[in-house]
Amino acid sequence: MKKTLSVFFAFLLIITTVFWLVSCNNSDGVDSGSDGSNTNGDPSKTEESSGETDTDAPKEKIVFASEGKSEYKITYPAQAGNDVITGATVIKNVFRSKANVQLDTGTDMYNSANKDYKFPEFEILVGLTNRPESSECAEGLAYDDYIIAVKNKKLIILGGSDSATRQAANRFKDLVTSDVISFVEGVVERYEHKYDVSSITISGKPLSDFKLIYQPREISKYSAIADTLILRLQTICGITLAKSDSVSASADACEIVFGNCSASGYDKMPALAADEYCIFTSGNKLFIDAGSKTALNEAVEKFIEAYLPLTAKGDIKIDISAVKTEKIAIRKIELEKGASFRAMTLNVLGDNLAGRADIIIEKILEYYPEVVGLQECNSSGQKTIVDALSDFYGSAVGYIDGTTTKAYTPILYRKDKLKLIESGAVFFEKRYTGTNTKTMSWAVFEEIETGKKFAVLNAHYALIAASYNLGSMTNAVEGAQWREDNSRQMLEKAAELKNKYNGTLPVMLMGDLNSNRNSKSIQMLEDVYDDSMNVATVSKTTGMASYHSKPGQVPKAGMPIDFIFVDSALINVYRHLIPTDSATANISDHAPVITDISFK
Repeated sequence: MKKTLSVFFAFLLIITTVFWLVSCNNSDGVDSGSDGSNTNGDPSKTEESSGETDTDAPKEKIVFASEGKSEYKITYPAQAGNDVITGATVIKNVFRSKANVQLDTGTDMYNSANKDYKFPEFEILVGLTNRPESSECAEGLAYDDYIIAVKNKKLIILGGSDSATRQAANRFKDLVTSDVISFVEGVVERYEHKYDVSSITISGKPLSDFKLIYQPREISKYSAIADTLILRLQTICGITLAKSDSVSASADACEIVFGNCSASGYDKMPALAADEYCIFTSGNKLFIDAGSKTALNEAVEKFIEAYLPLTAKGDIKIDISAVKTEKIAIRKIELEKGASFRAMTLNVLGDNLAGRADIIIEKILEYYPEVVGLQECNSSGQKTIVDALSDFYGSAVGYIDGTTTKAYTPILYRKDKLKLIESGAVFFEKRYTGTNTKTMSWAVFEEIETGKKFAVLNAHYALIAASYNLGSMTNAVEGAQWREDNSRQMLEKAAELKNKYNGTLPVMLMGDLNSNRNSKSIQMLEDVYDDSMNVATVSKTTGMASYHSKPGQVPKAGMPIDFIFVDSALINVYRHLIPTDSATANISDHAPVITDISFK
């Protein structure tokens, strides 16, 4: 009996010892964080939350702030966006309000040439910094995912995007509820967004294997449009494609190729006109190209609409084996009934074209006139507007005759419809010589389809402003006289061209004439030619000013100072239009003047 009891008590002692050891080991597994709560996340606040724990060994608790003190600083990327900077500010405020600590903040910049440089030991990394801890934590993060983690004694607040980083910072604020801010090494919280699209494959290969390639010399044409595609992919599946201007040497590399980057398979791409695009897959590559930036933009929009709509769900398979050319409709506003030709004049306000050039281009293509007369189109305008439209339009005038000075009154013409016969440009004899804007350009064209010849004169009349500091000279007196002389000079040039072509040459005169129709300079033109507004037979804009002080202001009632005059004996006018919508108002301090005509 005693022997039996001894065996029983020995067995009981063994069981008790094992239980005690297991209990001690589990007590060091998951830290409760600064507020005593489970730091693996709050599922009620995330769509999916997962914590990574290691129960095999105790984790070190890192104290980031205690007793009003901290050794840490906040570090964010040197090129951080507003969301990341806001996130860093949120973190800073958390430490100030909860732990009574004022943390220093700064970017991750350092002198890489200094081989002895070592990253600071005590850092709170917000966003994707150049620190290895940020890169390691970023692995596997989708666009809307985020992670809050402690690695190598550093606190990492990081999202798959800038907005997700800001979300992570806001979540961190919720996790800290005491004046001691501490966490154990490892993942504090990881949020994984649930996307409706579970996978995307291109020619059977997962999208994550691909990178996007474009021509470096065509960055203005391709890069921004490629970003549209990248953003849509981020939105529907969370994958962010890397961009590069270098094609892989391997023909088997998975690439989405914008433009001719000498990639294997591009030789199948047909020659593309300005209004054409083509999208196809070949091997492990998806090719997207067009004859113009406008067509490329529509190509990407069509591709997204067909394969990557916001309503997409499940698996998306992209395989476009057929090499097919598609055309886009450029002119969105059709010609008036009966008309076969459209002319436009527009003062583009040459100063500070940034932010407006693309809108101007868009509006010109929306109406898609056969000829466009621009004013105040300086060197910057020539690059950002004229050059950008070169897929569709030729420029009839480059420089002032006999000089290397740019003509600020270029005449653009549709290359698919018109052939340039001759052209030129001169300064007005009466003008303020402190500016190059007051010029007159002219050109003779031939319609490719009909062989019909016609002339266009484009002008920017003189102005006298107080800033010119011309003493007693005034805009009301001498300025008016200058503009009268400008009309004389333009009428003489028109007559010269007309006589050169045996008096049968239709002529249009257009431009910013800095005068209303009650002025003598305009009446001089009306003695010979007709204001297109007066002779338009179908529709016309009347009683509306064309000048409206600054971009963004909608034109108001009044008289225009921008005109298109025609030789009505040889030209039928169907429409005269001054667009007054707010979108058009943003392009300049002048509204365009447009007329739809046919040649008799």
